[in-house]
Amino acid sequence: MISSQAGIADKSLADLQHQIFLLSFNDKLVLAPIAEDEIKHVLDIGTGSGIWPVEFGKSSLSDELLIR
Repeated sequence: MISSQAGIADKSLADLQHQIFLLSFNDKLVLAPIAEDEIKHVLDIGTGSGIWPVEFGKSSLSDELLIR
């Protein structure tokens, strides 16, 4: 039971951290100097709660989003 509560707390903390980064970087999900229409694939492996790839998928020009 404690481990599932810790997992929920970790996810909440990661989501809060994501929101703080968005505020800090003027709502930019990507800081790399690349054109959005050049982005073909994005890989995000175990780097948080999964909120970043979901938001990036919603905001990108891609028609397909695959999260594992």
